[in-house]
Amino acid sequence: MHRIPHDLDLSAMRGLEVAQIAIGQHEVIIKFTPEGSITLEGGWVLKDKLGDVIDRSMEHSDRDSWALHKILGAKVEGWKVKDSQHLDVFFGELTLEIEDSFDRYESFSIVHPGVRLYV
Repeated sequence: MHRIPHDLDLSAMRGLEVAQIAIGQHEVIIKFTPEGSITLEGGWVLKDKLGDVIDRSMEHSDRDSWALHKILGAKVEGWKVKDSQHLDVFFGELTLEIEDSFDRYESFSIVHPGVRLYV
């Protein structure tokens, strides 16, 4: 699949607030206000300011609870492309680490009028 471009610019999403998190059978969709979304279909990890994992992608049958809701109301403060398969999105004291975990399928997408990324 497509990898994450090293010069990815998400500045159009800076300041957007997480308004909704939709949990589907094969994806999680983070919706922003006034517009935009991140759809997660591959691997992801949510970490706190100390780097401790507070939630992560896993099979629904293996999950006892969710903690991704902790980003509700948080705003996108920044991002960092760690390499061609790893992107960090910063929400205050929380970091969403997104992984391009599939070679044959889409792992995630970021859609906003200023950004269209399908990885």
